[in-house]
Amino acid sequence: MTNPVGLPLARGITAPVERLWPVEPNSIRRTATLSAIPGAHWAGFAVDGLARDVAFGPDGALLSWRTGRLTAQVDQVGNLESIEITDEHGSRSLTEALRGKSMGAGFRAQLSRMEPPIDDSSLVGVLLDDLSGLRHIAGYGRIVSEPQIPGMLANSPQVGTCAGLMAGGVAAMASSESILGDLPHAAPIGGLIGSPDDWHAENELLAGSMQRRRLLDVRANDDGTTDLHMWFRDSLHRAADDEGALHEYVVLARLDQAGLLCDAKAEPRTLPMGDCPLAASHVELLEGRTVSQIDEGVRAHLRSELGCTHLNDAMRFLRSATPMLHQLSESEAHHG
Repeated sequence: MTNPVGLPLARGITAPVERLWPVEPNSIRRTATLSAIPGAHWAGFAVDGLARDVAFGPDGALLSWRTGRLTAQVDQVGNLESIEITDEHGSRSLTEALRGKSMGAGFRAQLSRMEPPIDDSSLVGVLLDDLSGLRHIAGYGRIVSEPQIPGMLANSPQVGTCAGLMAGGVAAMASSESILGDLPHAAPIGGLIGSPDDWHAENELLAGSMQRRRLLDVRANDDGTTDLHMWFRDSLHRAADDEGALHEYVVLARLDQAGLLCDAKAEPRTLPMGDCPLAASHVELLEGRTVSQIDEGVRAHLRSELGCTHLNDAMRFLRSATPMLHQLSESEAHHG
């Protein structure tokens, strides 16, 4: 059985990135890893989040770096039990404000009301923003460790919420086949990079943990434009040298001289269901906005079957570009 774009039902697309590109001169790179580590008997999970910015001058010399950290404990239904953040400004507990709050619908609105406010384009801000997405994938290790039920997604109330589960699509119409399939092998992060500058150090994980990784390169051009190069992957940690790729995209875009998004292209690399890749072309609907307006654009134009929940999350990461560019300029001026 195939879908309208000719891909097999059990696997939307399988082409994990085999090597990440190196950091370029006159650029700043943001990397982030958010891990969901299952508790005993799948009774909730711990969250370990790490993020880093590194800036490089025109000659390729390292100019500056910053780090952010997030740790949390989540119960079996996705409610926060504790949460702590640390960055260059110090450590802060968010437990009192967020204990018992669901990481699902409405969580980002809850974050926006925090006092004192948290910059959603900061290192800890992007880790917090991704907690909702992590909740979606946190239980995948359990799903694949147990027998899959044929047609389980076809009967899901989520039908119609994204391209992969579009009404009338291959997943929604399946009734006797297992849809998720086997996750393709993906090299661990150490096999993807050529230098420690390319990625931050990560902690070792238990088998069955899920990870969400993001990379964004922001490069200033002499003509006043800015190149954006992003990588995003959700993966299942199966062993020290084996990850299974669940969702993965590479995104290329540019900011013109006025700071407006243009030339946005999303390349699906690994997706679980046959119709999932259909969302990628719709990122062009975000063009003509500043990066601070991308969040609004995602909500307005990439809703339901036009979008992919995980690609939408990845596109939201682009709002980091402007503050990252300012950080690069400040670093160059300090070392100039």
